[in-house]
Formats: sequence, structure tokens, C-alpha cells
Amino acid sequence: MLLFVHTIVGAAIGASTDQPLWAFLLGWFSHHLLDMIPHFDRGSFYVKKFRPPYLGGRREQTPQAWLSRAEWFLVLGDLSLALSVFLFFIVRFYPNQALSVFAGVSGGVLPDFIGAWLFWFPKLRKKLAFLNKYDNWHSYFHWTWPVSR
Repeated sequence: MLLFVHTIVGAAIGASTDQPLWAFLLGWFSHHLLDMIPHFDRGSFYVKKFRPPYLGGRREQTPQAWLSRAEWFLVLGDLSLALSVFLFFIVRFYPNQALSVFAGVSGGVLPDFIGAWLFWFPKLRKKLAFLNKYDNWHSYFHWTWPVSR
């Protein structure tokens, strides 16, 4: 799912509580629930089958290379939109709950940032094996919808 969606949900969770720890944990939990819904994201360019492992599907995808122009556009646009929404949410609606909103957003986007770091820096998979295990668990619930080619 795009970071933009996780940012909105995480910000809403953070705005609904004044407890940053709860906002972070609920934001993190919401990420996994949202990823169970069929969605488009960067992986859509590579996934062949769209049934997730938790429903008995096998994850089949083509090898990922360096980001294509379309992927760069998607990733940078998504990051820009997510950051804009986050800042707008805090400045416009919840300036007194900035810490909780930030915590909710952080929890909501953290799983994808872990996956991105493992993609960009594959040596981390060996050095930080627990992150690799977490990313595999995260992928288990992920239902990426493929882009037709």
C-alpha cells in the first residue's frame, strides 16, 4: 500500500489519542491490517500472482532491479504526498497533538521503511536477521495487486 494511505490512517490514529506509545502501536498494527486489503504499490510492477500467502497463495514475482522511471515517480510522489499530508494534519488540525500524530504516522509507515532498507541495503539481511524475519512476516500478509503488462 502506498505510504500516503498509511500516513493518513496513522495520523488519524495519533490524533484520536494523546498517548504516543498507543498511537505508535496502533499505527503499526493498522499497517498490517491495511496491507491485507488488495492494493497497488511499488511491488505491483513485479508481482505475478495476487493471492497472498495467508490465503494459501504463493508469492511469485519477477526479479527486482534498480528502480524504473515509473517507480521513481511513484516512490518520490508518494513520499512527497505522505509528508505533505502529515505536515498539513499537524499544522492545520492537531498542533497540540503533534507527538501523538507523529507516533501514529511513524508506526504506520515503519514496516515499509524496514522493507525499503532491506531492499536498498541487502547486506542488512544478514547482519540484522531479526529485521529479515520481520520483513518476511510482514510480506506474509501483504496483498499486492499486479500491474498488467
